[in-house]
Formats: sequence, C-alpha cells, structure tokens
Amino acid sequence: MNWYPHIKQYYKQGFYTEANIQVFVAAGWITTEQADDIIGSA
Repeated sequence: MNWYPHIKQYYKQGFYTEANIQVFVAAGWITTEQADDIIGSA
C-alpha cells in the first residue's frame, strides 16, 4: 500500500507530528525524501 498520500494529508490536518513522520520512515512506510516533502510542504 502507498501510505505517502494518507500520511501527508493527516500531517497537514495536524493528526501527525514530525516525530510521527520519522517513525513512518523507520518503519519503511515512506522514504526520507517523502518525509522531507511532507514536513516541508506543511
């Protein structure tokens, strides 16, 4: 499953923090580049 669009949307809505995003990277759900995009675009 492609988690990126879901995680990005939830981050923008305030459900996830930057720390949560890093957990998703560590779990392999998104890439470091995707995490940078999510955090940078908020």
